[in-house]
Amino acid sequence: MKGDKKLIQTLNELLADELTAINQYVVHGEMAENWGYGKLKKSVGARAITEMKHAEKLIERILFLEGTPIVGDLNKIHIGADIPHQFANDLASEMTTIAISKKRIAHPSMMRSLRLRPLRRLAAN
Repeated sequence: MKGDKKLIQTLNELLADELTAINQYVVHGEMAENWGYGKLKKSVGARAITEMKHAEKLIERILFLEGTPIVGDLNKIHIGADIPHQFANDLASEMTTIAISKKRIAHPSMMRSLRLRPLRRLAAN
């Protein structure tokens, strides 16, 4: 199915958000393990896996629309120097991504181009 270029661009922007989150979580998880917080590393690693699944769904959708997934574009990654700063950075990144994603997905041209309910649920997670 040939997709609208603007829709594919939006999906690639969402993909960049997910890939950025994966990298941030992986680094924070490794830092936690290095500091002796194995359980925290496991929890943060689970969040990274969730983001990987979101990225996979976006890649599937882009390919379905005969677009090319752009996996080399990342947003700025905010690495915390300690656990409280990591939590704050992760929360801020997630909240920003959710707000921006809702605006991108809710745009009328996006809604007309394709049924995006699964992606709207993804943005809410």
